[in-house]
Amino acid sequence: MSRITEAASEGSYSLLGDLWLEALGGALSPSDMLQVFNILRSADREDLALDLMELAVEELENAESPSLPDLLTGAAPVFHRSETLRKSLVEYLRDVHLMFQPLELFLRRSGLSVPEADVSESWEAFNRLMRYRKGGFLYHQNFGPGRITRVSRTAMSVDFQKAPDHEMNLEVALEMTIPVAQDSLTILAWNDPEELVRMFSETPEIVLTRLLDEPFGGEGELSRQDLTPVFGETEIHPADAWKTLKKAAAATARISDLGDRILRRDIETSPSLQIGAILNDRKMPVPEMTRVVQAILGSVSGITTGDREDLLTQVIGLKRSETGALFELAWLVSGSGKLKGFTRGASTFVEKTAARAFRAMGEIHSPSCRRLYLEAFLSGGAAWNDKLQLLSRLKRPMWEHCAAFLEDEDPALLAESLARFLSNPMNTDSFLWALTYCAESERQGDIPSDGEQLDIFLKYLVYAKADTQKRVIGLLLSGMKGELDSYLERSDTRKLINLLESLDGSYTAHREGLHLAVTRELSRRKESAPRTPGDAVHRFWESEYIFSGRTAIQYRLEEMKRLKQVEIPSAEEAIGEAASHGDLSENAEYAAAMERRDLLLARLKRWEDEMERFRPYPAGELSGNMVSPGTRVRLAVADRPDIPERELEIVGPLEGDPEKGRINYQAPLGTLLLGRSPGDEIELPGDSDLLWEVLGIEILEEDGRS
Repeated sequence: MSRITEAASEGSYSLLGDLWLEALGGALSPSDMLQVFNILRSADREDLALDLMELAVEELENAESPSLPDLLTGAAPVFHRSETLRKSLVEYLRDVHLMFQPLELFLRRSGLSVPEADVSESWEAFNRLMRYRKGGFLYHQNFGPGRITRVSRTAMSVDFQKAPDHEMNLEVALEMTIPVAQDSLTILAWNDPEELVRMFSETPEIVLTRLLDEPFGGEGELSRQDLTPVFGETEIHPADAWKTLKKAAAATARISDLGDRILRRDIETSPSLQIGAILNDRKMPVPEMTRVVQAILGSVSGITTGDREDLLTQVIGLKRSETGALFELAWLVSGSGKLKGFTRGASTFVEKTAARAFRAMGEIHSPSCRRLYLEAFLSGGAAWNDKLQLLSRLKRPMWEHCAAFLEDEDPALLAESLARFLSNPMNTDSFLWALTYCAESERQGDIPSDGEQLDIFLKYLVYAKADTQKRVIGLLLSGMKGELDSYLERSDTRKLINLLESLDGSYTAHREGLHLAVTRELSRRKESAPRTPGDAVHRFWESEYIFSGRTAIQYRLEEMKRLKQVEIPSAEEAIGEAASHGDLSENAEYAAAMERRDLLLARLKRWEDEMERFRPYPAGELSGNMVSPGTRVRLAVADRPDIPERELEIVGPLEGDPEKGRINYQAPLGTLLLGRSPGDEIELPGDSDLLWEVLGIEILEEDGRS
């Protein structure tokens, strides 16, 4: 260590100044100078470092010393504000790059030629710009990677992967491209994609570490969209690459998976010190802080209880407005709330009003942590009305967790919450949550007494969201099935028809089986009802309408929408493209495009005409006593056990598929079966020597189940 560096290290600043002046005219090397600058900056004496640096620049400049360039380029990344350094650096660059035409543009864009500019930031920007030189490599979002073949003051030529020998305005190139290194994976994917694929399949962890050095994301960061420049033109799809890289991140030391990003962490610092440094970062938002801490904790082991207690103390001392995120951060560092001091310490982050607590909950990502926050709020010092207000704003899973918690902690608060929900049927979802909770628990007495329980369920069911409908129907068809069957049996026919019409528009009621349960009860009544001799039998399929399942009709409507919005506009665009090619009389592409457009328009017109006549199967008209559209029929040949039974579904023309046993009721076989009842015998086309008997009939659900 030289005397100068010793004086700087020992804090002998007066001696340092004298030694500095003596050495400037002698053998003081730029590396010694830079070492002194770093020592002084570490000791918070950047002012002294700046004075010594400017003195050295002036002396070496006056002496025309060959050491000046090394000092200038070494000091530029270190110092932010120094007009002496900036001006000397600019003069040096103009001398060195005298013949480089874009130099002045680069100096201006980087800020180096701007008075009072930040030297360190401007120097970094200038070095990035200097990568736009002949022989350098670029990446363009549309043209892919490329190599610079010529640069002038205002333009450049680039040999891009997708645009060879492409001329670009220099300013545009600086805005639209990203400079990349010659050994970049992007360049490897261009020049040798097979080698990249091999490397990725054999050593994805090495590819991951190299990707973290690519210039497409933040420094040491990688997101899914950053993969497109590398994998976009290879056989590896970026989505598949991202999954593999996330696995590699989990198995690679000092690399963390943050969900939407992969991040390189400091190799030298212990996990607890890394987390401590993150907690001290006043610029980092708390939600971002939480995500990074979670990633570090998820990828390391060996953090002691003492470390966690210190970190928890540090979190509790944070003063930020994002109280929900702070609560989750405390929960994370305490090992999912397992430390003894978590409950007491994190209580400082629990808000006292419903509005603030609801906002704080939105900052918490973990459902388990969110449940703990709710418990802390409900058992804390918030006002009664604020607790009720928050309960009224929760989604069903969280509300049900709170209900189970309050059963033991505060039954009176739960009873009041249920009463508020049950008194407001217009808020259908929360009304049905409460009703279902009461029906499943010991709180049947809380259900309103102004009507039967099932009446209330069925009256409001169709106004609820699909997941709520599914939950309620599951209860009706399982725990309350006996009550439901009894209710349907004692209801008059008109009431059942009204109920069926109400359920008819609910896809969930069809899918979960409630619609079928009501349909079967109506069908049973029709089958058992006495018929007056001579009465004409009404058969719905003999009307002017065409019948098919709701799903098939909806699919046809979606096909029509695609024709209107996608295929026909695409065909018209193709017509315009073909027309731009010249003489239409000899333009085969134009004729083909016109023909395709006309065919699509004709198909759309035909479908629109048909849809005016299509109707879904009338559920109230379906019966297990007669073959009709929307039923499944089982057939067997009497006294011939060697011939397998046949099972046919009688469906509308939109669903017909003979190979799968789905017979269009308008086809000859379908027409022959319509109106048949169990026990009837029939000769099927092609089997004139066999007599088939109708064994049974079942009503089809929308998805083909009976």
